[in-house]
Amino acid sequence: MGIVRYCAKLEYLGTNYFGWQRQPHSEPTIQTIVQNALSQVAHHPVSVICSGRTDRGVHAKGQIIHFDSSAERTIKNWVDGVNSLLPDDISVQFVHLVDKDFHARYSACERTYQYVILNQLQPSALFANRACHISQPLDIEAMKQASQCLIGTYDFSAFRASGCQAKSPIKTMKNIVIERQENIITFDFKANAYLYHMIRNICGALVAIGQHKHPPEWLSMILQNKNRCLAPPMLPACGLYLTQINYPDIFKIPQ
Repeated sequence: MGIVRYCAKLEYLGTNYFGWQRQPHSEPTIQTIVQNALSQVAHHPVSVICSGRTDRGVHAKGQIIHFDSSAERTIKNWVDGVNSLLPDDISVQFVHLVDKDFHARYSACERTYQYVILNQLQPSALFANRACHISQPLDIEAMKQASQCLIGTYDFSAFRASGCQAKSPIKTMKNIVIERQENIITFDFKANAYLYHMIRNICGALVAIGQHKHPPEWLSMILQNKNRCLAPPMLPACGLYLTQINYPDIFKIPQ
């Protein structure tokens, strides 16, 4: 059969893990657990590459990975076998055969993240570690107005965390949608790529505007000044979800 390349879609809750990337010690990570499960099904060591590494406590609805294997397994064997070995907070949604030139990270053209805020006076046990709780009222219209200045191709250094390894701070934000449904506010960001902690930093600034600490125009000033020190602290990891990765149609990756 030879070596074949597959892609797979993962869902996970990041609460119990030290992020995606395998750690030098014994800390549990998503990558380590998924690789171990795939290796057991394949009966040989399997390494996985992801579309984008998520930090400790960050969740995913649509993480895409690719891996190579010489094992003769059906798609159903891969999905059912791996899921039977994974903990309840990690699951494989599909496995798909791809060309050898497909790369989960470098072939991606768009990445969508969602940040979730529980906006009510008291915290909710049902949303613990799954949303950021903010007790003060938030002006969603002010946040929507402010967010529009971020759409386009800009230097996002003002929202770049220290330790960011990106070669360039220039990214293209394609769309931002902010919605409220009862006490849940969601921020959906679609871009070609992101800087380290970029979404959590942007959301921190938007919340400050939603609390009327600053006017909507303040966000544009921060963006233009490219100074991280001017922006407020980032929001916690628990509200962030990697929701979708888009690829060129030539790869025929399922959604």
